[in-house]
Amino acid sequence: MVLGLGIPVDEEQIGGMDHFLATMHGWRMPATSDGITRTATYMQKLYTQSYFSTAIQIPCIFNSKAGCIVAVSTSASTRRMMENMAQEAAGQIIVEPHWMLYDVWWFDGLVPFNFVGMTMAMFNGTQLSGNLGMLVDTLCADRGIADWKGKYLVCLHMEYLYGLRRFIHEVMGCSVWLEITFGYSMHAYNALDMYVSAFTFGIQPPRESAWYLLNSWQDPMYRQEMAPEDWWRCIEHMIGMGQREAISEWKLMNWPAIQARLPHTFRYTVPGMTPPSRM
Repeated sequence: MVLGLGIPVDEEQIGGMDHFLATMHGWRMPATSDGITRTATYMQKLYTQSYFSTAIQIPCIFNSKAGCIVAVSTSASTRRMMENMAQEAAGQIIVEPHWMLYDVWWFDGLVPFNFVGMTMAMFNGTQLSGNLGMLVDTLCADRGIADWKGKYLVCLHMEYLYGLRRFIHEVMGCSVWLEITFGYSMHAYNALDMYVSAFTFGIQPPRESAWYLLNSWQDPMYRQEMAPEDWWRCIEHMIGMGQREAISEWKLMNWPAIQARLPHTFRYTVPGMTPPSRM
């Protein structure tokens, strides 16, 4: 398919001409060569780049101080995630889960849901040495948990984050924490979707996440491009979008035609929890 300006695009990647024009209008893009080119380029990005970034905000006592540990996904964890997916598909046991490679930050005095505070100097955001796997090792050693690898790292099923969630509760002493996902948004040009879920150990998590739109405050033609891992650069500009069904543990799909065909996200269960009624 070739648009009027000679821009070659895959029709499936823009959802057809009617969808392209409706999207262009919805994004407030001008009907100029630049506006058409940018719209087509971003729509192709939505179709071909479905990766996402994640962050986990954990309120806790660390080094005798109250605040939040924030673990953030990295390019290394994303590569490991792909390896874990291949292992799971081959029926293998996962013993080095992707979350071990998350970066870890400490925010002194930060309270849960204060996302903007993560960019403020007053909370003294400090990156800890090593990664999340090293922090798990250190805290388990401090508490004399010798079999921590078997308890928190081994994944025998589709519960990819179960070991980490169990560690947060049992070792860090946290019963409620936040898991946040960031991905390219189809609702605005060069914007990010942010999904926030509150997890309470022992209680089935909600089937929907709070939904925010990031980086959509400027005129779209002057809007700086942001990747999912750049979420912290635009977190102060959040627009509430309500809530939507929680996304998959593995993959965030931005394309509506694909999204409509996805079953309900897989949700983990733990002892004492009511299993989800549907997948």
